[in-house]
Amino acid sequence: MLRILIVTEYFYPDSFRINDLVKSFVSDGYEVTVLTGQPDYKTGFTPPEYRYPKNRRGVYGGVRVIRVPSVQRKTGTLRRAASYGSFVLTAGAWAACRSKRTGRAPITSDARRRGTGYDLVFCYQLSPVFQLVPAMLAAARSGCPLLCYCCDLWPESLKAWNVPETGAVYRA
Repeated sequence: MLRILIVTEYFYPDSFRINDLVKSFVSDGYEVTVLTGQPDYKTGFTPPEYRYPKNRRGVYGGVRVIRVPSVQRKTGTLRRAASYGSFVLTAGAWAACRSKRTGRAPITSDARRRGTGYDLVFCYQLSPVFQLVPAMLAAARSGCPLLCYCCDLWPESLKAWNVPETGAVYRA
């Protein structure tokens, strides 16, 4: 059985295409773990039942879900940047420290040979591109391939926020 770690800032109950992809992976017989933040996309606020540390670990449709703490999106450029950055930091810390050991489930022969718990890290990467960092750390730690499904229009998304092309953020 192929073991997949999915890294995405947004997951159920937030409504994104990754929810359908995860269901498809499970129906195909893969063992899936999702590393995600707290749901807050639609309203900018995390629902009380998901505020950290509630529902930090859980199961959704046969998928193991790990939620890391993050700053609530709310409104405004600085709050959103803080939200994005906090996910990268907390998910990156989890990936750097925990992605090698994945729990009690049996490990596939390829993963066992590498001494890891994942056969593939899949990043569902929305804006900003930095969400890829925790996935890269997890793949490096697990010694497995990284597949990135990039849904970002970087750097066009910065222009939508009126970030000047001459600024340091845009150049980075």
